[in-house]
Amino acid sequence: MFEAPKRYAEIREAYSFNSYVFSNKSVKPLQAADIIAYEWFKHVKNQILDGGKVPVRLSILDLLPKEGGNRYMTYWDKDRLELWFADCDKERPFGNHTLTELAAALKRS
Repeated sequence: MFEAPKRYAEIREAYSFNSYVFSNKSVKPLQAADIIAYEWFKHVKNQILDGGKVPVRLSILDLLPKEGGNRYMTYWDKDRLELWFADCDKERPFGNHTLTELAAALKRS
């Protein structure tokens, strides 16, 4: 995932990607990202993997869409991810490379 932007100029240009860094918890945007990732993980585990045996956490409700509201986060199952992957391969958003080709190249390295 982190190697593709370094190797493929099309990805860097398409996503205005220049670099990435790892930092400590003093960086507030990273704290927010950690909270969102944690809450989403717990939601998927409790509601999807464990079949809703545990009630929905109140802390995730602010991140999920309200009735008729905008969707900030959503869950894609395997079928939805494969459909997206196929659509990307058709549209070729990375110039001459498909996602399938990029994934295969990264696996070889």
